[in-house]
Amino acid sequence: MKKRKYIILGIVTVLLVAVTVVLAYRMQQEKKKEADYDEYTSGNQERNYITYKGEKYKYNYDLRTVLFMGIDEENEIEERKVGDGGQTDSLVLFAMDTEKKTTKALSISRDTMTDIKTYDMNGNPLSTERAQIALQYAYGDGGRRSCVLTREAVSNLLYQIPINAYVALTMEGFSKITDELGGVKITMAEDYTHINPAFKKGETVTLNGEMAQQYVRYRDTNVSGSNNERMERQSLFIEALVQQLQEEMQETKDVVQLYKKMEPYMVTDISEGELKKMINYKLEGEVDKVPGTVRQGEKYDEFVVDNEKLQEKVVKTFYKREQR
Repeated sequence: MKKRKYIILGIVTVLLVAVTVVLAYRMQQEKKKEADYDEYTSGNQERNYITYKGEKYKYNYDLRTVLFMGIDEENEIEERKVGDGGQTDSLVLFAMDTEKKTTKALSISRDTMTDIKTYDMNGNPLSTERAQIALQYAYGDGGRRSCVLTREAVSNLLYQIPINAYVALTMEGFSKITDELGGVKITMAEDYTHINPAFKKGETVTLNGEMAQQYVRYRDTNVSGSNNERMERQSLFIEALVQQLQEEMQETKDVVQLYKKMEPYMVTDISEGELKKMINYKLEGEVDKVPGTVRQGEKYDEFVVDNEKLQEKVVKTFYKREQR
């Protein structure tokens, strides 16, 4: 009888060990897959201290940074091959102060020349090349991987500051969210009647979904530097959209409903719970911009960053000076 018990116990032990090994292997594979899939890690991105102009600064960990990406795609988000997932027409980094409940926004030109990672049609890595930052999204899958790659490129551009979360929204998503809010009011800073006859300078226009797309997307590619004008319009639209979201989304259920309606046009790693908290942050000042100048490239405009001014802006926005 004892012998039988030992045999049964031995079999159970072997089974448990086998199950443990299988589970451990699966977890290891998942971790490897995640590491390959999401190369961005907090370990090599977060920097506690820097020295700037002889002064010591510490990263402000009261900040939660969220990267917004406007994707030049009309359809719903779906996994695609490299090159078919669209590009980022707009890039805005929100620095949200969790103590003050305020937000600062930094806009990045789609034409910003920086190092991006390139991949073949099967998603295998090729090399790193200097190109417009908008192209980095296209080297992903049109979804999560595209967001991860773009987040890493933006982080590297901004001297490896940590970017905690991301939201990517298609152009159709812009239309949908505008219509869901009953339109977004914009006062035209310049005459944009070449985009839409209603866009007269000084006029306050309630943009519907279609008009919002025209307003934030139009760019005359035959004119060098035309993206700068578009960025101005995008910044004004974002400011108006954030304000209207805060006015309209008074109830938690409203935020959740909007979140769910946007899901087909959106990729994000922000949960509904986090979104509920973030919606009440106040946008502080106007949308800032990465400093630099536009030059005519071989085929397209290239935005060349002024690194000295950018470094100053990054230190001012994301760091605190250590007291002596």
